[in-house]
Amino acid sequence: MIWDEDPFERFFDDIDRMFYERPKRKRHNYREPVTDVWENDDYVFVTAELPGIKKDEIDLNVEENFVEIKAKSKNKKEDSRFYSEEFRTFYTKIDLPSSVDANKVEATFSNGILELKIPKLKGKKKKIEIKEK
Repeated sequence: MIWDEDPFERFFDDIDRMFYERPKRKRHNYREPVTDVWENDDYVFVTAELPGIKKDEIDLNVEENFVEIKAKSKNKKEDSRFYSEEFRTFYTKIDLPSSVDANKVEATFSNGILELKIPKLKGKKKKIEIKEK
């Protein structure tokens, strides 16, 4: 058996590549908030934690089957020697467990917690009769 290259050299080259080459994956510039979704017979409830965000920095979109939450804040800190800017960006798109009425959403925001109460669409359920062959 003839080797074109030393297997140990190839092994160490692979190790070097692992530590010194940048990964080729796309990085997002946002954080995904901690969320919780639950439902009862009449409503779907959603909570999202958005620390450091103010109410007017939230962009909320509710459709029949999903909720989309975007939030972005920019805080400037300045004193005689230093100037800094802090950015917080959150984004999530949540698939809902039931179809909802997007026109009747109740949204509240307090202490960094966004709470949504969304009424479910009332569809007529039809009992399907199963026949034997």
